[in-house]
This record gives sequence, C-alpha cells and structure tokens, in this order.
Amino acid sequence: MTFAEWIRAGIDNGWCAAPLCDVHDAWVRTDEEQEQIEDGNDVCIYVVRLYGDPTVTTDLGENLPCAY
Repeated sequence: MTFAEWIRAGIDNGWCAAPLCDVHDAWVRTDEEQEQIEDGNDVCIYVVRLYGDPTVTTDLGENLPCAY
C-alpha cells in the first residue's frame, strides 16, 4: 500500500481529515468545537504531521514533543 492509498483509506473511512497546511489553510472544526472555543473553553485538536519523505523525521532529533 502506498502512502497516498493509506491516507485515502483513512479519509474515506472517516478516521482522519484530509491533510492541510498549518501555515496556509484554515483548521476545520465541528460546530460544537467552534462553540466551545467561542465560549472560552480550551479545545484540543490533535494534529499528525505528514512527511512526503520518510528521511525528514531523522532530522527532528530530540525535538519531538512526546514519545508515542
């Protein structure tokens, strides 16, 4: 399975949203999440960064925020 097939399967099955750019795209929120934010609540929206080249992750070194 290619990366493109894998991410498409996740999107098609509702396991994840389509990739977006943190710099250029607006985050997609549910109506409930948006209401929570507007009410001043702290809403967590988990993000998984997608790399087109698997060697990029070797450059992260100790900069990972947590060990999953």
